[in-house]
Amino acid sequence: MADSFLDTAGGLQQVPDVNIVEKAEQPYVATDGSMQSAVAVNVLSGQVPANGAVVTDGQNTLVSNSADSVSANGTLEVASGNLIGVDLDPTVAIIGDATALLIPVTGTYVDTVTFAVSNGVITGITLS
Repeated sequence: MADSFLDTAGGLQQVPDVNIVEKAEQPYVATDGSMQSAVAVNVLSGQVPANGAVVTDGQNTLVSNSADSVSANGTLEVASGNLIGVDLDPTVAIIGDATALLIPVTGTYVDTVTFAVSNGVITGITLS
């Protein structure tokens, strides 16, 4: 009896007596969040290394900062069998330390800063 596997279109394919191993030569993000350079996946047995994952385009995931203190939902982008990026929700912005922004600030500062974000960009700050 031939082994079977799901192809990229989700169809069941029959493979008689062969050992198919697919090796990704592109970087990928392991389940622990680390970047890896390649992973071998035995397509017939469905075995994925413990530090690897099978992902699909449009799959939702949680993206967090390095301290795991802030997180946001993201959508995976997969093209030609490779993870190429993660799109954050349009109400989430990425900002680095010492980034200077020219945006309107309203209110009087007491102890809170509230950011307005649109299309992934901080568009305003309200002090309260």
